This record gives sequence, structure tokens and C-alpha cells, in this order.
Amino acid sequence: MPRNPSPRGDGRPLPRRAQDSVAQERANRRANRRQQRRRRRQIRSAVIGVVLILLLIVLLSRCGGGDDTSTATPNSAANSAVDANDQPSASATPTVEITAANIDGGGQIAAADQTAVQQAIQQYVAIGIDQSAQTGTAPAGLNALMTDEAAAQVTQQAQDVLTDASVGPGATPKQVTTATATLTGGLPDEAGNITVIAARVRINAVFAKEGSAQTISQRAGDLSFIRSGTAWLLDGWDLEVRRAGGGVDTQTQATSSVETDGADGVQAPAAAATTTTAGDSVSIQDFSSDTGTGAAVGVAAANISVSG
Repeated sequence: MPRNPSPRGDGRPLPRRAQDSVAQERANRRANRRQQRRRRRQIRSAVIGVVLILLLIVLLSRCGGGDDTSTATPNSAANSAVDANDQPSASATPTVEITAANIDGGGQIAAADQTAVQQAIQQYVAIGIDQSAQTGTAPAGLNALMTDEAAAQVTQQAQDVLTDASVGPGATPKQVTTATATLTGGLPDEAGNITVIAARVRINAVFAKEGSAQTISQRAGDLSFIRSGTAWLLDGWDLEVRRAGGGVDTQTQATSSVETDGADGVQAPAAAATTTTAGDSVSIQDFSSDTGTGAAVGVAAANISVSG
């Protein structure tokens, strides 16, 4: 049989040039197949490498980020204890819980008004409490939450009651353990709209400051809001605040309203601030059922203690 049979099948060998062309074509096909196999191996290696890198990233993120996900959780228990050994962690302002929303004479405050007052109280907590403790001053943004008349009544003592600036500067808000409000709406006007809402509040906060023991502040009393368009502005307050930790135990009370007793029509004096030095341990007991200014504030947490 001829070595290089003719593709025509007549038994005659192809010319030398044709044979060389056929051999070259076969060599090219073999080279192409080798190159394709090499490329497939390279692609597989690259894909496997990418998958391994992604798996490594996922494993590292799970192992390294587990300790940074803890956040302070508001505690609604009235007599919960605060652990002085907890590590400080900046906290988001909690949602203020509305425990009741009644209108004088019967009925419920409209849901939209409840939400608006709730947001106003939350803004007050964020600015007046959290922010002031960090800066050590009464934030300018606090006036934006008030009517002009109320802002004009912010004396130094009222500022100490409305804010926690005295805890700072440099105090890190650790957690606001309690933030509740009971709303009472005034009688509707002729159009059926509520224009005044009183909120009985209870706000407990814990602050940590480098180089000193953590401080607890308890705030209880009444805030008065007036409708201003779709918003509600703070127009009055009758609050008592007590602080413990960091070597001091203070109690301050202030009111912006004129309390009347029968026909006397005289303003009840705000109680003066008192300060005492704390020992190794400080315990804040229940607020009394009456502040001395005509507003019952028996809604504060009891028996919250902190070691000095």
C-alpha cells in the first residue's frame, strides 16, 4: 500500500508539496488542541483561585467581626439594675414608648399626633440628653424643639434639668435604659383639633466617661407640647432629675409653668439643686409621688444603683 495514498483513491502518492501541506495542517491542529487545553487549565485555575479567595474573605469576616455587633438595648423594666462593669458602647436613641394617649373628657389622641409627639420626645432625648453629655454644653439645636416663649425660660437650673450637660464633656452615652411617655390631650377646639398635649415622661440614661465611674441620670415629670402646623413644639416642663455616680449624687428640679393654688395664683417655687458627695456606692430610690410643684411624677425607676 502506498505510503501517502492519494485522497482520490487511485493509489498514486500526493505530490511532495501537497504532502508537506497536509503534514503542516495536522501539526497546526495538534498545536491548537494543545493551546486550547492549556487555556482551559488556566481558566479552571483562575476560577478556583477566585473561589478560594472569596471563601477566605467570608471566613475572616465571620471570625473577626463577631465582637463588634453588640448594641445597647433599652430596658423597660422599672426596677432593673445597671451593671457598672459593662463596657461603654455608644447607643442609638431608643424609640420612646407611648403607654397611653387619652383626651381629657374621653377619646384617644389621633395616631398622627401621637407619632408627632413621640418623634418630638425622641429628638429631645437625642439632643438634650445624649448630645449634651458629649459636649458638656446645652446644644443649640434644643431651642429649635421649643416655642420662643419656652426657650426664653431656660434658666441655668432649667438647663441642668432639661439636659445632661453637667455630666460632660466627654461622656459617652452608654444606653438610655427607659424612655416612656403617657400622653394626655387637652379638650379639642371647635374644629375638633387637639392643640395641647401633656406628656408624662420617664427617661433613665447611663453615661461612661474615661477616668471616672459611670453616671446614671433619672428624669421624670411632665413635658407640654403645642401644635405648630404638623409639628409639636415643647412649650413647658415640670421635671425632676437625679444623678448618681462619678463621685456625686445630685437632685435638681425645675418648672417653666405657673402653678396656682386656689385663688392665690402664685407661682410655686422650683426646688433648689442639692449636691452631696457619694461614698463607695450610690443608690437612687423611687421618686416621690409629688414634686412639690403640683405634678405627680411617681413614674421613675426604683433602686437603680452604681458603685463608685
